[in-house]
Order: sequence, then C-alpha cells, then structure tokens
Amino acid sequence: MSDPHRVLGIRPGAGPAELRRAWHRRALETHPDRGGDPAAFAVVLDAFRRLSGQGTGHRSPPVLVRRLGPPALALRWWRRRVDRVRHPRVV
Repeated sequence: MSDPHRVLGIRPGAGPAELRRAWHRRALETHPDRGGDPAAFAVVLDAFRRLSGQGTGHRSPPVLVRRLGPPALALRWWRRRVDRVRHPRVV
C-alpha cells in the first residue's frame, strides 16, 4: 500500500478543503473518461477514502438528527404520526 498523502500530493496535516482540492485535481488527471489509467484512478480513490474517513464504514447522522438531536426528532416524528392518524388525508 502506498502512502495516501503522497498519492494525493498533500502534507499529512492537510485540512478537509485542501484534501478535496487535491482529490479533485488528481481525479481529473487519472480518471479513465479523461484518458487516464483505471488502476491509477482506483489508487487515488482509495487514498481519498482512507484520508476522508469514508472507507471506515462510519457514516455521520442525517442533518435533522445532528440539528435537533435524537429525542427531539423522535418527538417530532410522533406528533406528526398522531396528527396523521387523527386527521387522515382524504383524496
């Protein structure tokens, strides 16, 4: 395995914006639709996923869960469900 920082051409302490810029630049250079090598593109994609945390299986929660929190979101869902039961739509 090669070093993902070296593959993308960034320093080890690079921030998310710098990581995205480097990914975009390298993806344009190596993408098969632009005449690049598919194997090289796979290496670049793997490096980006390893550095951005996408390949770990960890997903961030949806926006409403982050904004409201799980208890408030559950209460909101319950109230809407009760309203639908009490006042169903008649088409």
